[in-house]
Amino acid sequence: MTKRSYNKTTPEQREEVVRLYNSGMSCREVAEATGMSLGAAQYWLRKSNEVNRRPRGVRPRLDRDEVVRLYRDELLTYPEIVEKLGCGYSTVSMILREALTLEQRKTIRKIRALSGK
Repeated sequence: MTKRSYNKTTPEQREEVVRLYNSGMSCREVAEATGMSLGAAQYWLRKSNEVNRRPRGVRPRLDRDEVVRLYRDELLTYPEIVEKLGCGYSTVSMILREALTLEQRKTIRKIRALSGK
């Protein structure tokens, strides 16, 4: 059996991986930029205690009262709220369904139509 030779990753290379990742690059981009495999880049990022990006699936909490206020008081449509808050359409829809009754939503739509918005 032949022995495989692996490239040793230097501490400087590891620091570069973390620096590039923290600057906003994806793991794949970091791997390409540093010339290491994607698996190696991911490994060193997991091992590092200096990664400053939020974990996957963790998102900032959306202010439900703000969504309702934009819909009820400013008479914004769902797509306008999505654009303003940078969230998903289904998220806005779910929040408004939970916060307002169907009758309230219908009344707001009528007011919006009458006001020309």
